[in-house]
Amino acid sequence: MSTPFVVSIQSVPRSGSSWLGQIFRSSPQVAFRFQPLFSYAFKDRLGPESSREDCLRFFDELSRTKDDFILQHDPGIHVDYPAFEERADASHLVMKEVRYNHILSNLMGQLPELKVVGLVRHPCAVIDSWIHAPREFKHEWNIEEQWRTGALKNNDRPEDCFGFDKWMEVAHLFLALETIYPTRVKIVRYADLNTEPIGMTKDIFNFCHLEFSPSTEDFIHA
Repeated sequence: MSTPFVVSIQSVPRSGSSWLGQIFRSSPQVAFRFQPLFSYAFKDRLGPESSREDCLRFFDELSRTKDDFILQHDPGIHVDYPAFEERADASHLVMKEVRYNHILSNLMGQLPELKVVGLVRHPCAVIDSWIHAPREFKHEWNIEEQWRTGALKNNDRPEDCFGFDKWMEVAHLFLALETIYPTRVKIVRYADLNTEPIGMTKDIFNFCHLEFSPSTEDFIHA
């Protein structure tokens, strides 16, 4: 794998991961990749039993992809996203995923090179955001029936993480992985990032061996 530093931003949907992803993307050291395992180009490429060779091949191909969805060049999806120029000499490959958290344990075991930033937002805020997102929560669904399990949205797919039960499952996974890999997994509370974005970003970047550059500071202030 040609990229020495690999970071995955993980969360459940509606947790603020797009904002954190753009903060990373604002760094001139970062080559950013948007939800590759959800894209057509890399759909389901990795699973809970993928080998080290599978993982290395995935990240190598991901670093070289020209896919518009992954690079956030799709105007139908990435509306009003900031324009950052990716440098050819970027030292960090950073991806963000709000699904496929179930493969994390295996991924951590196969790739000692990988660091994970687990973003956790208050479950009430996550669920409120979900039920008010027309693309994610259909108007005919009953909130009282769906808020806990997210059954109609998850549809028994292990990679999907909607509803309180899935929120709890992923939060516990992050806690467990942080205990096992304290130097490679960092849990970030969305509320802290929202309250103190400069200080939190400096802390996160330091964890990921990234410099806090003027372009990132300018983006956060903007």
